[in-house]
Amino acid sequence: MTLYPNLILEALSTVRYPGTGKNIVEMGMVADDIRIDGNKVSFSLIFQRPTDPFIKSIVRAAEVAINTHIGEEVEIKGNISVTTLQPTPEKKKEEEPLRFLLDIDPELLNVDQRKELCDAMISRSYMKEAYGLLKRYYCKIEPENYLRICSRMILEQMYDQDDQLLNWGFLAFKKGYTDRVVLDYLCEHYNGTSRQMYQILAKAVGSRVETYDMEERLLAQMMFSGKTDQIDRVFSLYMKRKKTSDLLVKAYFTLKSAQYFLYDVPADDEVFRYLESMVYRTAEKEKLSTIYLLALSRYYAGLERLDGERRTLCQKIVDILLADGMVFPYFKDLGRHVRIPEDIMDKAMIQYVGQKDSRVDLQIRILPQEKEFHGDSMKRVYQGIFVRQKVLFDGEKLEYRVYELKGEQKVLVTEGTVRGNRQVEEEKESRFHLLNEMSMCLNLKEEEGLKRAMETYVKKTAVIEHVFELI
Repeated sequence: MTLYPNLILEALSTVRYPGTGKNIVEMGMVADDIRIDGNKVSFSLIFQRPTDPFIKSIVRAAEVAINTHIGEEVEIKGNISVTTLQPTPEKKKEEEPLRFLLDIDPELLNVDQRKELCDAMISRSYMKEAYGLLKRYYCKIEPENYLRICSRMILEQMYDQDDQLLNWGFLAFKKGYTDRVVLDYLCEHYNGTSRQMYQILAKAVGSRVETYDMEERLLAQMMFSGKTDQIDRVFSLYMKRKKTSDLLVKAYFTLKSAQYFLYDVPADDEVFRYLESMVYRTAEKEKLSTIYLLALSRYYAGLERLDGERRTLCQKIVDILLADGMVFPYFKDLGRHVRIPEDIMDKAMIQYVGQKDSRVDLQIRILPQEKEFHGDSMKRVYQGIFVRQKVLFDGEKLEYRVYELKGEQKVLVTEGTVRGNRQVEEEKESRFHLLNEMSMCLNLKEEEGLKRAMETYVKKTAVIEHVFELI
């Protein structure tokens, strides 16, 4: 292909200067110095000012125009030089506003050119004009410029809520650009995901910026959405505020109690100190939230010892739960601290934790007597928690399978084995021991031993029933 100057000018006539509607050839911006050396082309572009915001975009557009309209083989990239009619200003003058920027019509610009215009406006402190340009057109500017325009416009608008400024402020924050003005503004007005709000809160606390009610809003959102990562940290910050909501505090401890009791999520001692104070302060303890009593009693079951006050409190809690028909395997551990009815301590227990609406089918067999599994009942004791108590004698082993009923299907969810050799079974005075002794006497046909064991069992049962009537 033969290259000549008019061919180059014809290609460059397709490049328009932003905001004018004229091409760079008719505006006299192409210098009369076009040089052609084989496929290599070079020339100069003339601009009025060295601070023209469109220098880079026009140079790029000229390169693209030549390669598009003439051919890819033309070597033009990096061969266009820039000259200006005005000399390079001194630093002081360079920082002065360039008012011609305000005369440029953004409707005649493409996306990249609007971005350049907006960046130029911000760099010259035309913040209101840049704000208007950004609101009207989508311009993806640099994060530090989002910060600059937000910081200025927040102060201009006296911190009034502006969704656009909130979005831009958070965009800058995500990229690591923020200041006290923007942080303060985000804490007061921003509502995003729990993770986003926590990041803002943590930064604000570290920077000693006012957080307004962000802790309260975030805490409520975490509990409502179930996104509870960092909830303990947020609650700790919330409790340091002068004014807190009793309802929100109670909701937090209810959540922590449920997570601990239902899902084995560890909880700090602070949770149980709060639960103890709630129980101590409440005269009619039967009216307390059941999950508080369950969480606290399970916590007590894991302690090596209970002092006098705690032991008394634990006994009251256990009595309330028993009166409501609630029995759980951990009650046997509570037997170290308080009175648990012997007919509970004597029995082996199977527990399954499902969902609130779970329907279960229990299949068991007791070895060595039974060879086949058969259906058995399993009581729903609390939300999604099912328990089966069963008397097992010495040497017996209970194998079980728990199925969840899902539509017409049965899905095996857990299985296991329980043996009849609990610690309480070794106590000579327990009713369980007496049942074992009666079974042994029957097998050995020892009538006198059987009679003694039966009499002792009946007497012991009568005494226990009388004691519980008094309680």
